Amino acid sequence: MIFTPFSTSSTCWPVSALLSLLILKSVLPATLLAQAPAIDPSRITIVRDAYGVPHIHAPTDPEAAYGLAYATAEDDFESMQYNVLAIRGRLAEVLGKEGAIGDVVAFLIDVENQVESRYDTHLSADYKALLEGYAAGSNAYAAAHPDEVLLKGVFPIGPKDLEKGYALGVTMMTGLDVELLKVFNGSIANFEYQLKDKGSNAMAFNAHRMADSRTHLIVNSHQPLSGPTSWYEAHIVSDEGWNILGGTFPGGATIFVGTNAHLGWGHTLNYPDYVDVYKLTMHPKDKLSYLYDGQYQTLEERTIKLKVKVAGIKLPVKRTFYRSVHGSVIKNKTGYYALRYPASFGIGAGEQWYRMNKAATFDEFEAALKTSKLPGINVVYADDQDNIYYLANGHFPKRAAGYDWRAVLPGDTSLVVWDPIFAPVDSLPMYLNPDCGYVFNTNNTPFFATCEDENLNPQDYDSRRGYEQYNNNRSWRFQEQMEAHQGPLTLEDIKRMKYDRTWGRPARTSVISNLERIFELDENQYHEIADALLMLRGWDRTTEPDNANGAALWTMCIHHAVQHLVEGGRLIFPNEITDAEFVDIVTKARKHMYKHFGRLDVPLGDLQRHVRGDEDYPVGGTADVLAAMSTEPWTKGRMSSDVGDGYIQFVSYGDGWPKIEAVNCYGASNKEQSPHFDDQIDLYLNQQLRPMTLDWQEVLRTAKRTYHPGQE
Repeated sequence: MIFTPFSTSSTCWPVSALLSLLILKSVLPATLLAQAPAIDPSRITIVRDAYGVPHIHAPTDPEAAYGLAYATAEDDFESMQYNVLAIRGRLAEVLGKEGAIGDVVAFLIDVENQVESRYDTHLSADYKALLEGYAAGSNAYAAAHPDEVLLKGVFPIGPKDLEKGYALGVTMMTGLDVELLKVFNGSIANFEYQLKDKGSNAMAFNAHRMADSRTHLIVNSHQPLSGPTSWYEAHIVSDEGWNILGGTFPGGATIFVGTNAHLGWGHTLNYPDYVDVYKLTMHPKDKLSYLYDGQYQTLEERTIKLKVKVAGIKLPVKRTFYRSVHGSVIKNKTGYYALRYPASFGIGAGEQWYRMNKAATFDEFEAALKTSKLPGINVVYADDQDNIYYLANGHFPKRAAGYDWRAVLPGDTSLVVWDPIFAPVDSLPMYLNPDCGYVFNTNNTPFFATCEDENLNPQDYDSRRGYEQYNNNRSWRFQEQMEAHQGPLTLEDIKRMKYDRTWGRPARTSVISNLERIFELDENQYHEIADALLMLRGWDRTTEPDNANGAALWTMCIHHAVQHLVEGGRLIFPNEITDAEFVDIVTKARKHMYKHFGRLDVPLGDLQRHVRGDEDYPVGGTADVLAAMSTEPWTKGRMSSDVGDGYIQFVSYGDGWPKIEAVNCYGASNKEQSPHFDDQIDLYLNQQLRPMTLDWQEVLRTAKRTYHPGQE
């Protein structure tokens, strides 16, 4: 999703690169050609390993970014384009009503102004050069493959487009999607939100806890299994000290989670109070006037015009939004609501990831974190000096006392309109080398992150930040396993923990606080569902694909429970469900099983399928087990894997290169004609991994294909 011309000084380009240049000259403005970085693709090497994973080497970081963009486009150019289409307000022209949501959100949070007003002053020269290199590689691919470009007129794109994509992405990671849904209240057609396991796991272990005396890291972010926010694995190497392997998103110019030669980290989403919502007091006659500190102010009108693809026809759609002193304003059937959130006051998340990529010590990594350009998401870290670390990262303003910041705030006073000055990283909850030798997070409270004696006290932190106070099945299951284990841990022990597919006793999750109650319903009182209640009570709480004694029924219960909460607008955490609601949920799950399978004792893998192209496979796990898998309705009553375990990486640090194993849920390529479209599925479903390396000489020794960008 990005493009840039090749340097005209080179005489050794492959023929395809020369053809790309001719195409570029025909479609790019002369001014853009003159300003684009001079990159010679023959200096960039792409190596594909046995599983098609790209390993990119170049003399400089911008050239390596060019190679990353080109390799990513070879594998998933379609997903790369979606963010740019959204920030250009044109995703609806490709995806219809579903795409209109992305267009509206990008417009509403105003990523255009957010980046344009700060790009020149808030970003460093070397990072901007990196973005230019990535843009160049993507643009070159687009020019050479015009048939893969989704929409005419979008290319060429430049470094600011990339930064706008980052701004959109990280803003949505801070929970704005949920708050938008609450404010819209269904007033926008098809503005749907499905509560899925959009979380993650990350764990780190000191050497003294491990039998091999090495420091271990588990990277296990849960994301959609395909699309623009699915994990793409890559290895980036430059002669300027960039050498990192891990996961990024299609269109990401750096690695987001993974490891370099000295250190690595994983991310998990966190859910403190990042977004404030205000109810405006409107003038009784002047519909655009709102009361603020005793005087009426006028809302700024902002209108978005879209073309929405419907049945092959692009229909014009217009929607008006507003801005107040608080921020963006949305009108719904009950009034005008403003939103204010820290993520709208800065840019540069990609630059922070770039600094994290290149850090060689804990001090350098911490310095990158202290640039504080990531507005949210936790960090779990390990390194070759036996440091482990967990930071509950986020941007938190100084909020006034005396208000319930989780509730809707009064919009008529400046007392609740905070300045965009955020708490320093040093003041956030963090753990560095706890004595018990491990840290973890599974989207649970930051005050349950290691052994009980060393957990932080929530009373030591400002309650107005709204830190999570809840745990979930994953956090309880991990801690239960750690407490039950005696003696040093082996690699197989921590793999078993991460790959655990069990619901605990009692069943606990952040979404439904009294989930265990479903197992306590009296079958003698509810005769029509007695068989289902007895099966659930006898179920062993595991969700292996061959489990035929309750796992499939439980999966449908969870599906209907979440659907029930979403339809009822109950997106707060936690929820308590009544017995009557549980009975209705079990009734619907039972009906589904009998309608589509004729019985209840169906193996989970018959209900739940891992779908790729024309093939489908049995898959285990459910939402909120450690080996998490959320599903969506597919065909003939079956469910398809959708969100959860995507990219998994195990790393250990000690002498020499880190030892790395990894797997992706499908394969390195999203193109069906590629042999790497689905060649990791067997490993993935069998909870196995493949060895990886950061050693460039080993990469070359085991290479299956070596080429320069443009040599397809």
